[in-house]
Amino acid sequence: AAALRRPSHAEVEGSVWARHRAWWICLGATVALVVVAPFVPALGEYPQAWTISTGDFWNDAILWVSDTYYTQIKAVRDTTILSVMRPTKDFLLGVPWAVAIAAVTFLGWALSGWRLAAVCAGLLGFVVVTGYWDAAMTSLYLVVLATILTLIIALPVGILAGLSDWADRAVTPVIDTLQTMPNFVYLIPVVMLFSVGEFSGLIAIVAYALPPGIRYTKEGIRGVTKSNIDAAEMSGCSRWQKLRHV
Repeated sequence: AAALRRPSHAEVEGSVWARHRAWWICLGATVALVVVAPFVPALGEYPQAWTISTGDFWNDAILWVSDTYYTQIKAVRDTTILSVMRPTKDFLLGVPWAVAIAAVTFLGWALSGWRLAAVCAGLLGFVVVTGYWDAAMTSLYLVVLATILTLIIALPVGILAGLSDWADRAVTPVIDTLQTMPNFVYLIPVVMLFSVGEFSGLIAIVAYALPPGIRYTKEGIRGVTKSNIDAAEMSGCSRWQKLRHV
């Protein structure tokens, strides 16, 4: 709402009170509450007896899912680790460091010339010299798999939300909630379900990356001008052709 609001530069007539009435009311209420708070403890510190928590409910729900579907959860985790995660990790750890640096340096040179190539070579060389190559490859394999999994989920959901108003209304509160939570919060229920490990880290990274992936896809589709869509329809494009080319 703040980003969409446009300031008005028109001259506003009236007294200072009339022009800033909301600010004066807010200031007066704040001063009054500060003065009264020492005499009314409930205004200074919220009573513990009035608080409401849903923590026990969510803890019990996660534990129930973990106990009830333990066999299925374990099967998904073990299959993913054995069939996808471990082979990818072993491949990256098995690539000679000199070959990896040379490939990335060449890619940097092909994309943007010798400056980017020098930066790539220098940074990766620093990782090797400091002894963190294996740890870097472990991080890289998790990020690569998480990115692929995020795209597999985010693109279809974002496209659906971009084309359908009801899907947009359903998806937006979910991604707003995920994007508002601190990053570490994603890891807590995942660890409770899948235990500590790289699979839990993969799921947490995907949960963190999904909101922008869905949001940017949705906004990209909704940002297409109506004139372009009308031109495509007049040219006889099908829905699939409009989605691909427009």
